[in-house]
Amino acid sequence: MELVQVIRPIRILYFPIIVLYQIIRELNPIELIDFASLSNRCRIVVKSAVRRNSFELSVRFHKIPQVEICEEEYYDLVEPYLDRRYHHLDSVITLRTYFQSYEMVSVIWTQLWTDYICSIFNCKVHYLHIQSDECSGALLSIVEWLKNRQESIPEFSLTDPNSISENLSSVFRNLDITNSLCLSMFQSNLINPVDFKFNMNFVFIEGHLPSVKWITIDNLLASNCMHFCLYCSPFTDVDLNRFLKEWVNGSNPRLNALTMFVKEIDNTILIGELDVEERDGSVERIYHHPQLHCGSIKMRGGTDVRNCNGILATFKTGRMQAGGWWPFTMISNYLQCALSSPDLSVSGYDAGPIIPFLL
Repeated sequence: MELVQVIRPIRILYFPIIVLYQIIRELNPIELIDFASLSNRCRIVVKSAVRRNSFELSVRFHKIPQVEICEEEYYDLVEPYLDRRYHHLDSVITLRTYFQSYEMVSVIWTQLWTDYICSIFNCKVHYLHIQSDECSGALLSIVEWLKNRQESIPEFSLTDPNSISENLSSVFRNLDITNSLCLSMFQSNLINPVDFKFNMNFVFIEGHLPSVKWITIDNLLASNCMHFCLYCSPFTDVDLNRFLKEWVNGSNPRLNALTMFVKEIDNTILIGELDVEERDGSVERIYHHPQLHCGSIKMRGGTDVRNCNGILATFKTGRMQAGGWWPFTMISNYLQCALSSPDLSVSGYDAGPIIPFLL
């Protein structure tokens, strides 16, 4: 019989603190979570070794929740635990089965799990998405939880096919959204939220016309956005003409890209009382920003207009789309490229009017 040498376990917690920290920092996030769960002392070691705000946490409140870290590599901090078998009373269950059966259990578990992850990783929630139809009745409690756990949220996204004014008002009233807001509302009922301001860098709103009528041209003029994207907007050519006049006089100085669909476009009304210059297709304008995940906005031709501060912008109306909607795009702070073979037709409008830059 061959003797098997007994390997004694390495007492890692007895290593010098510098060596221990170096070992901890070589572990990936899932390994860190597993190590921290071994004991209270392990948890303290992980918490003290991980540098503050080393990770950006993304949380999605779905029926099957998602808590993720996207750095150089992607780590799903829920998936490894979904199908583990746990003893509960007289039965054996998995988290996946429990989440599919009880929506509120999924919401509460996601909140507790996120709090734990943020605690051991010394980080905050960077991106939050709520799929309200998969966590019915929990939107207000999720917003309240987020408000109490951190002062602001860089990126917030809400998909709410049955949105009501109270829900949207709660989001605007309680959350300080600093970078991007994405709203997807495809219900047919009118809503009228209060206390809302668009002070974040990026705004992307899609939905049926009744659900976005609460957005007025005054709201757009009062915004402080870099990018504003609105599907099925309630604006007309008269509204856009007013916006362009205000922009020429110094309004919305941070705005670099405005994209939307409108129902009425008469170019004569659009450029009325404005000092503009029509451009042919020999020059292509390209607007690029890291937040434009689906690519750059490219525009051939269009109409140039300059504001009181000397900033040049170009706007263009594309071809009428299905349902009688006209795409309207305005960009500034772009790159300008001369084309060897200009395309003078409307089809030279390359990238499409609406770039879903927040998803």
